[in-house]
Amino acid sequence: MWFKIINQQVELRILVKPNAKQTGILKVSDEGLHVSLHAKPQDGEANKALIAYLSKVFAVPKSQVIL
Repeated sequence: MWFKIINQQVELRILVKPNAKQTGILKVSDEGLHVSLHAKPQDGEANKALIAYLSKVFAVPKSQVIL
């Protein structure tokens, strides 16, 4: 399963493809949530972009998203 609920928190298994043309969800599989990111995988850019994207998709504050 690609997610677990533990102590009122949701833990996601995410497979990220950085440096993509667009940011978006590619697919959901048993392996995890496949996400493409426009951000480059350097200097933490992809991590920041992933936090911002997940915050927007799940309608939670960025401070609630932990990698």
